[in-house]
Amino acid sequence: MKPMSLKNETVAKTVDVKGQVCPYPIIAARGELKKLAVGDVLEVVTDNPPTANETMPALLASRNYPYERQEVSPGVWKFVIQKTS
Repeated sequence: MKPMSLKNETVAKTVDVKGQVCPYPIIAARGELKKLAVGDVLEVVTDNPPTANETMPALLASRNYPYERQEVSPGVWKFVIQKTS
C-alpha cells in the first residue's frame, strides 16, 4: 500500500525505537499494533535506515496498513500508521 496522509489523525500511541536495530523496531511496532483497536494510529520513531527504508515499509505493505513516513531530522524517521484490521 502506498504511503498516505494521516496528518489529521490523533496518535493513540508513540513508540520510540531510536538506537535499536532490526529486528527490534519491527517487533516493537507489531506488538503495539496488536494492542490497538482498528482505526487507531501508531507513531513509530526510528533512526535505523534499514528499518525506515526497507523492513518497516515491507511490514506495513504486507498488512495493508495505511502509513506516512517522514524524515523528521537527518537520520530520524517517523512512521504514522493506521491499524485497519
